[in-house]
Formats: sequence, structure tokens, C-alpha cells
Amino acid sequence: MASLADRPSAEVLDKALAISAAAGLITTVGASVVLVPRILSRRFLSASMAFAAGVMLYVSLASLIQQSAAAYAAARADAQLAHLEAVETFFGGAILTYLLDRITVVVLTRYGNRLQDPVPVSEDVELQNIIVEHDRDTETAAFDNNLTTYDGDVKPSTAMLRAAIITGVAISLHNLPEGLTTFMGLTTGIAAGLPLAFAIGLHNIPEGMAVALPVYYQTRSRLKGFLAGTLSGLVSPVGSLFGYAIMKGVEGDLDPRVYGASYGIVAGMMTYLAFTVMLPTAFQYDGRAVAPAAFAGLFVMSHSMLLLAFVKS
Repeated sequence: MASLADRPSAEVLDKALAISAAAGLITTVGASVVLVPRILSRRFLSASMAFAAGVMLYVSLASLIQQSAAAYAAARADAQLAHLEAVETFFGGAILTYLLDRITVVVLTRYGNRLQDPVPVSEDVELQNIIVEHDRDTETAAFDNNLTTYDGDVKPSTAMLRAAIITGVAISLHNLPEGLTTFMGLTTGIAAGLPLAFAIGLHNIPEGMAVALPVYYQTRSRLKGFLAGTLSGLVSPVGSLFGYAIMKGVEGDLDPRVYGASYGIVAGMMTYLAFTVMLPTAFQYDGRAVAPAAFAGLFVMSHSMLLLAFVKS
């Protein structure tokens, strides 16, 4: 990777903006899954969320934390202190997402009934038929409007609404620094930043699913699910534009700690989201699909990054 102190050219900045924006918009691919009704089922919802969790965990724990530490190390000679800064930034991102989670719970407790859309009978029957047709197992085939929840004392229908809101808002929030992170990574060198852009683009596909599917299952509207998944990805180009404006407007070298903070916060947010929202929701719908799908996400992301590293070398 090029030195973080290298000042990128205008051509590199333009290419970095285009690539990072495209990586963020790939959420549309994942969101489009709700437009293909024949593959929708409880098992598919479970597997897609577990797969997304596996992808996000690998990117966060095996890549972003190390890149955060490397960026902090570029700003100081003490490697141990740089690693400490990366770890603390990671947990800062997790705490930020936890606070978002708590705010969401408070809002749902007070206004949850108002946020739930009435379900048209025709669409409810259609969804039930889809699920019964494609999940013959008696434990998973019957669609239950009173879905089980994370906590026994929570209203049944609140669980999916909470998952939809937390997932949508948290992914949108983390897509903002993620877009900035992708852009900044590319400005150190297009070839050096492509693995990160590819990894983020790849995990944006199941992230698009993770936003679109809960919204669809809650509202029974394919359009709302698709738009929610797509909009969550539109935040990423905003982060890229922010980074572009910084690089265009700042004279001299950009502080490497900007990179370190971006990588660390995103890693913490994605890890918290995977453990507290995606995996619990996946277990809720079909626990048997979680482990294979999560490991599939780990496998796909790890090998895609290894392949890119091999090709690059």
C-alpha cells in the first residue's frame, strides 16, 4: 500500500470516488431479492442474515481492525499504542451502535404500534403461500404473524419491526463512514484500495438483503423492501463525496488517523450489528440454517480477499 502521506492526483481522486460510490450502490443487488418471490422463505431469510453476518464479521475482525492499526501506526512510532487506538476505536463504534439500538427500543416501546403498517389480506395470503410452498418442514412452513421475539416480554410483532429499523438505520449509518473509508483507501492507490472496495461491495449484497427482507416481511410490500435496501446503500456515496471534498479542499497531507478512525469505527459497528441483530434474527427463523450460512459468508469473504491479494501480488 502506498504511503498514507502521499498526495493523490486529481485522476486518482475521481476514480476513487466512482469506485467507492459503485461499491456502496451494490446494495441494490441484494435489495432486489424481494422482487423474486419464489425464493422467499423463513429459511432463506435466516440464511441470508447469517451469511451477511459472516461476511461482516470477517471484514471487520480480519481486515478493518488491522488496517486501522496500520493507519494509526503511520501517525506515530509506537506500534503498540497504535494497536490500542485501533481497538478503542473499534469498541467506540460498537458503543455507538449500542446507543442507536437503545434509542430504537425506546422509540418502539412508545410508538411501535403506530409504526406498523396494516397488512393487506391478499398480500398476506400470497406471502403465506410462498412460505408454505418452499418450506415443507412443519416447524418452518407455517407463517406465524405473531413472530417470536428476542425477549419473551416483548410484543410479538415488535421483533421484526425492531430488526427492520435497527438494521436499516445502523447499516445506513455505517455506510456513511464506510463510503468515506472506501474512498480514502482508494486514494492511497487504486490497486491497493481495490481489495477493500471489492470486499465492501460484496458484503453490501447481503447487507441489501438484510435491510430489504425485514422491511418486506414486516410490511408485506416488495416495493418498500426494495427501496429500503437501496436507500441504505445510497448513504455510502455520500460518505465518498465527503471524503472527496476533504481531499480536494485540504492543503497538504491528510492525517492518517482519519483512516484509522474510519476503519475502526466501521469494524465496531458491523461487528455489533452482526452479533446483536443479524444472528439473533437468523436464529429466530430457522436455527439450522445459521451456522452453515454464517460459515459460508466467512468462506466467501476470506477467499475472495485472498484471491484478490494473490492476483495483486
